[in-house]
Amino acid sequence: VVAMLSHVNGGGFAEYAVAKESLTVARPPEVSAADGAGLPVAGLTALQALTQPAGVKLDGTGPEKNLLITAASGGVGHYAVQLAKLAKTHVSATCG
Repeated sequence: VVAMLSHVNGGGFAEYAVAKESLTVARPPEVSAADGAGLPVAGLTALQALTQPAGVKLDGTGPEKNLLITAASGGVGHYAVQLAKLAKTHVSATCG
């Protein structure tokens, strides 16, 4: 299982944790626990970068924007491209 936990109550530094079902997904067996642990971090970082400093509205109600996403082939960049397209923005991306 991979889950996004709140850092307010100590995060995931525990043997057991309680998480909201909406923030929990099954980890595929071919993904190690260590690799799976990084998935929510990359997605949340992309989400925060787009919605806070860039002001992108993911429901598509905001003004049209042109975004340049650097390192789009990385973990955060990959999520950022997908989320930005949900917001109906024009995305230019760099890789490498």
